[in-house]
Amino acid sequence: METTQITVQSNTKTPISKIALGSGLTLFLVLLAVIIYQVTYQPRSRFQAASLAWKSNRGELFYFSLDQTTPQLRYLKTQPPYTFDNDKPLPNPSRPPFAVIWGNNKALTIDQINFTTDKWFSLLDLDQKTYTLVGLPQATQILSFSPDDQKIAYATVTDEAGFNNISLFSVKTLSVSEREILPKSLANITDLWWVFDGQKLLIAAQPDIFNFSRDLSLFDLATQESTPIFSQKDGYTNFSASQTKLLFLSKDGVTLLDLEKNITRIIYDFDGDAYRLRCLWVDEKQALCQTIDSSFTKRQFVLLETEKSQAKVIYEIPIEKREQVNLFFAYEDQKKTLAYLDEKGIIRLVKTNL
Repeated sequence: METTQITVQSNTKTPISKIALGSGLTLFLVLLAVIIYQVTYQPRSRFQAASLAWKSNRGELFYFSLDQTTPQLRYLKTQPPYTFDNDKPLPNPSRPPFAVIWGNNKALTIDQINFTTDKWFSLLDLDQKTYTLVGLPQATQILSFSPDDQKIAYATVTDEAGFNNISLFSVKTLSVSEREILPKSLANITDLWWVFDGQKLLIAAQPDIFNFSRDLSLFDLATQESTPIFSQKDGYTNFSASQTKLLFLSKDGVTLLDLEKNITRIIYDFDGDAYRLRCLWVDEKQALCQTIDSSFTKRQFVLLETEKSQAKVIYEIPIEKREQVNLFFAYEDQKKTLAYLDEKGIIRLVKTNL
């Protein structure tokens, strides 16, 4: 294991660009050298991480990796001021995982033998580091944990036309806890989120599989009613939902959809140079986002203040090998530290003054 600590000058501010918004306002992006230090961790062998998840109450950073071409779940114990203990493998489920869906204190591994319909699902308790095989349908495509980790909403493909059912799975009883709550009403569901403190499901469907359009609807779990709220016809990338808001990248820029008021507005547009976007919500007013420019020369971590339509560039990284860029990252709000994977397979922690 190699651990390196780097001290970086802090509290300097350099304006880097200004952006004209649709309302006639001008938004200044400011590059903030707020980095206190970096800690890097080089695993014993090169790997590609598919995702990262930080469980801050235990100081554990979980990651799903293709270590030596074998899928593995591992975790690191981090100790203030963020030096690493050796990473530890989690016991693999019945078969090597193909993908991981993260909850708060749970995770669901998808153990896929082939690329058709042969799947196995295992529920992972992140506290106990134990697995339980669960009986979700083979045709399950989209999964999402409720905020309390007690239920999983999942969509299954029901026919050749691509229509989906949505059902709920009980984590406590390890069974389908309720009937199909949304039978065959939407085609090609692409995303599911629990919103409004788990009272509703936000559903994204792709009615035309040959373009990037999305239809969004809210499903009320109490009334069993579904309400269309938004249709995006001009293309999008990377939805990111909080409890009451949704961010996505459209042709006009980073767009905010207020789920309570059912209105949209452009937050900013990066001078039209943001090609990909991935966000983690810090709270209902702030989101930490990672972006890639259209020429694949740099990626940035940007703090969005959605109420003020302000953006602060926290950290910028040049891109050397575009095929190895990974947009998954984790943020630990209590200690204001983000974790990401660089192009060489090194996990980096960046302590900030946010």
